[in-house]
Amino acid sequence: IISHRALADFIDWAVERFDLNDGDVWGNQTPLYFSMSVLDVYATVKTGATMHIIPQRCFKLPKELMEFLAKNRVNTLYWVPSALVFTAALAFQGAPQVDIKNVFFGGEVMPVRYLNKWMEKYPDAKVVLTLGGEGVAYRDKNQTCRQGIFKVKAVDTTAAGDTFTGYFIAGMLEELPVQERLKRCAKSSAMALTKMGAAQSIPTKQEVEGA
Repeated sequence: IISHRALADFIDWAVERFDLNDGDVWGNQTPLYFSMSVLDVYATVKTGATMHIIPQRCFKLPKELMEFLAKNRVNTLYWVPSALVFTAALAFQGAPQVDIKNVFFGGEVMPVRYLNKWMEKYPDAKVVLTLGGEGVAYRDKNQTCRQGIFKVKAVDTTAAGDTFTGYFIAGMLEELPVQERLKRCAKSSAMALTKMGAAQSIPTKQEVEGA
């Protein structure tokens, strides 16, 4: 269950952090009953942007998908990685130009091979990619950083991803160097694995720094 306060705080943060505005044109891929769709829907409401619900058949017909994005001037995507993989593998070749401003993804692992295709297509993008047991990778047009995992005895994985995301955002706000930010994220999410539960398993900043 997503509470009203959590939703409002999340949308306020996303709008400010990513400079979302009324010029955004969202191409909605996730079903409206799925929690990922809250960013598409409520960021649109918050900013007065535009959102197009992409017909599901488009994700079986790459040419039609790119034509839909181009025709509707879609510039912002929040898709599951499998949809991004499909687009990179089949739809980029000979497709009409689509001027994408924002690409967000979550819910699945994003294969590096296809992430690289998106980075080649949109070189100004900044990407954080979690890789399970292989750690995490960060890439922008100026640098590539890697961070391995901190090995612990996992008790509960419930809050590990949210812990990573929260500490990454905090590091951005503190303007920490990327490598230092990734290390803190990896350490904090590993610590969250060692406790049962969700919120109560998230370590404090002092606990992370002292570990």
